[in-house]
Amino acid sequence: MGNKAQERLGMLRWTKDNLVTGLTKLPPENDLEEKAIQLFKSVQGFMRDRFYTFADGLVPQIIDAIVTCPPLRNEVYVQVLKQLNHNQKKESRFLGWVLLALLAGLQIEYPCLYLFVLSLLLGGDTCDQIMWPPTKIFSITCCMRHKTPM
Repeated sequence: MGNKAQERLGMLRWTKDNLVTGLTKLPPENDLEEKAIQLFKSVQGFMRDRFYTFADGLVPQIIDAIVTCPPLRNEVYVQVLKQLNHNQKKESRFLGWVLLALLAGLQIEYPCLYLFVLSLLLGGDTCDQIMWPPTKIFSITCCMRHKTPM
């Protein structure tokens, strides 16, 4: 596999580092790129991959940002999925699934992302081993309720 392919794969794996750019294509207006970078720090903070004194208080900020600015919604979904991918920390994985469950109540903008998130939630071993069953059921229910039209 070439360097570019490995670099792209690395962009979608857990990291303790900051993002230098968003993970999705964002409209150029309103400093969305900068907001995406800040939201990633909040995602890391809630998942305990970055230190914040009041990490639980980050969730309302994340939700408020993506409710008031829908283009950031898919960005945050992808950020959470990135932090779940190859994450070795049990607490971080658990909190990532909790955050994903909370996000599942908001409609995903792109059908392909919706299908990916739903397949992840409905997935077998990986999902079952690290996700608390009531959180998984809640996530699937919310995700199905806001199904994106194809």
